[in-house]
Amino acid sequence: MPECFLNTSSRRTSWFFIFNSHGLENSLHGSEQIRVFGWIWLTVHPQPKLQIVSPNITLHRVCEDKSRTSSVRLVCTLSGFFPDTLSVEWQRDNQPLNTKQIQRKLQSVEGVEKIFGLSSEIEPNMAEWAKGSRFTCQTRHNRIELKESISICERYSSAPLSIHVELPSFKTVMMAAAEVKATCLVHTPFDATVTWMMDDKPVPSNQVNQATNSAHIISNLTVSVDQWKTLKRLTCKAEHRCFSSNEKTVNVRGHAVTPPSVEIKRSVPDILKGDRVVLECHITQLSSSDLYVTFQADNVDMSGKLFVDPPESPGPSSTSRHFTVSQRYWKSDTNFTCKVNQGFADVFTSNSISGIFVNPSVELFLVPSEESGPQTLVCSGWGFNPQIKWFTESQQKPPSTTDISVAADGRVSVTSQLHVPQTEWKTVKVFTCEVSDESLNKSERKNISLCSVTPPSHQIVSVYVQAPPVQELQNKGHVTFTCLLVGLHLNDFSITWRVGGNKYSLDVQREQPVSHRNGTETLQSFFNVSAEDWHAHKQVSCEGKHTCFNQSYEDHISKATVNPTQPSATLLQGSGELVCLVFGFSPASINITWFLDDTKELLDYNTSQPHRGPDGKFSIQSHLRLSRSNWLPGAVHTCRVTHATITLALNISKPEILEDCGFLDDIMHADVRQDLGMESWYMAVTFLFFFLISVVYGVLATLIKTK
Repeated sequence: MPECFLNTSSRRTSWFFIFNSHGLENSLHGSEQIRVFGWIWLTVHPQPKLQIVSPNITLHRVCEDKSRTSSVRLVCTLSGFFPDTLSVEWQRDNQPLNTKQIQRKLQSVEGVEKIFGLSSEIEPNMAEWAKGSRFTCQTRHNRIELKESISICERYSSAPLSIHVELPSFKTVMMAAAEVKATCLVHTPFDATVTWMMDDKPVPSNQVNQATNSAHIISNLTVSVDQWKTLKRLTCKAEHRCFSSNEKTVNVRGHAVTPPSVEIKRSVPDILKGDRVVLECHITQLSSSDLYVTFQADNVDMSGKLFVDPPESPGPSSTSRHFTVSQRYWKSDTNFTCKVNQGFADVFTSNSISGIFVNPSVELFLVPSEESGPQTLVCSGWGFNPQIKWFTESQQKPPSTTDISVAADGRVSVTSQLHVPQTEWKTVKVFTCEVSDESLNKSERKNISLCSVTPPSHQIVSVYVQAPPVQELQNKGHVTFTCLLVGLHLNDFSITWRVGGNKYSLDVQREQPVSHRNGTETLQSFFNVSAEDWHAHKQVSCEGKHTCFNQSYEDHISKATVNPTQPSATLLQGSGELVCLVFGFSPASINITWFLDDTKELLDYNTSQPHRGPDGKFSIQSHLRLSRSNWLPGAVHTCRVTHATITLALNISKPEILEDCGFLDDIMHADVRQDLGMESWYMAVTFLFFFLISVVYGVLATLIKTK
């Protein structure tokens, strides 16, 4: 069906007109003849009697085009009625409408019938038509009232209605100077009335402007920025007579947000570039809400607003924003923070970092390791942007490893390791670690070497020189001296031998240090001295000196010039042992060994140190532990005493026992009693006396040393 049209009757009729001219006589009775004055006569057929016919009424809208602003004409058509006695009246909303009508009256003849038609056309007020006023065409014919109504509502009764509200973005509001604009799009063919409400309060009309097109009504609301930031709800409402009022309400402020976690730190990837300072504001536990980030120096914004789009996925999320710090903020006492402005009211501040722009510092130390293996040096630097370089004797060395990290306060920590071979470390070379900061044009150095890490306790050593064994004193070629060092890390000590003040390096043997449970080490060095020099009473000295220090530790020995005295010895049998007592000898150097049957040397014995008596002479004792395997009848045990003056051999054996020969026991005891004279008693008493003296002297000397 066309949008606008004019409907007419489709019934075919024949229209005719009767003209009454002067001198004519019209008769309407049956088939009478009509006599025309003069000489003309007209004979017509008789006409049937006409009936009253009510009109058909239709009302249509006629428009020029489909636009909202085109003019509208309403046409009311009355057709097929008789007689021609009616008039047309118009009403608007059931009230008489006084407006200009354009009427067209028609007459038609269909066969012998006569019928009439009438059309009435008006042009209604467009504002009234657009707002939905109802226009009515009515007539009365033969006391029957006929009417037909029309309005714009009927034309678009099935047209859908929708409202869409567009709010200014968060960024637009925050960047606006004074005002922001919200838009309401009403999709409807009707000229609806659009109104706004802010927090359920009507908006003045001076804040609203409106435009229309073929499909929408566009209403724009202008609000100040300050007023918008406090706004909670905004409502756009569309009203028209053709439909029930419709509205759309949007939440401007949004839902309550969960406080996010905000942290400021330095950006590690940018630290490696080394030519700028980039701060990172890291946000976690972020809810779906508009926000922007700002960076502060001493609580004053130094950055613009860095906007963050809200996350699309539901649930907490995280994001970061970066900012490059201008050099005018590069001060050691500058305090940096970042703020998260979520929505228009919620502000969350991060932790603060300060003291970033500080001069570099350096620490250098030696990692504990095996003394014989490579040594590991560790250099640590702190500061704004520290870089580490290694040097030895002004020559740069590449590092073994380097690690970089950033502390919570924004300072950078760099750690570098240098592996030094043991042979190079022992040369006491000085190794240098330099920590520099090119951005601040500052550097710091520290040195390390074997000498710098050796504590004072490791510089001290005890030196003991031992004379040659007694059995070597008879040699004509050379005699061997022993130098014993007791201390810590003895491989760092050098040993120097001197004879009569002259330094010797030949015929010197050095053993590896031996570690002990108490943490100390012992080291022995052997040196061959000609027997001629020794017997010439030349002084033999041994000097121990740490590689890093000038102080030396020395012990010396020389052949004694005292008159030698031959030792006296006796051999006693105790419970499970044999005791060899030697006394009255000088000098103190003496050697005691044990033999079985004069050939097999026994080693399970313990010999005390020589003890000096009041008369200047020495005594000593040696204990041999007996076992069933060697203490057999007939076995001969010998205590051999070797001294510079004499060599003694004392023998003892376990007698053989003959079973079932008792008479031999009597003979043996008789011989013993007969051989035992006064001299034997005196000798035994004398030996026992000196033995007791030596024991008492040894006990007293031990107590004195202990105290």
